[in-house]
Amino acid sequence: MKEYEHIQFMAQKLGFQSFTELQHKAFCADETYNPDRWLFVIGATSSGK
Repeated sequence: MKEYEHIQFMAQKLGFQSFTELQHKAFCADETYNPDRWLFVIGATSSGK
């Protein structure tokens, strides 16, 4: 959970106040989050994902 708190802190520094429910689940689940890759979209994208 320490990594989640670090990610949340970094996002808040960039102006994001909170994660969506889906983002929270993804960052907390080993099968959907790989900290070695640092790949995750926060916010809206042009494709709507």
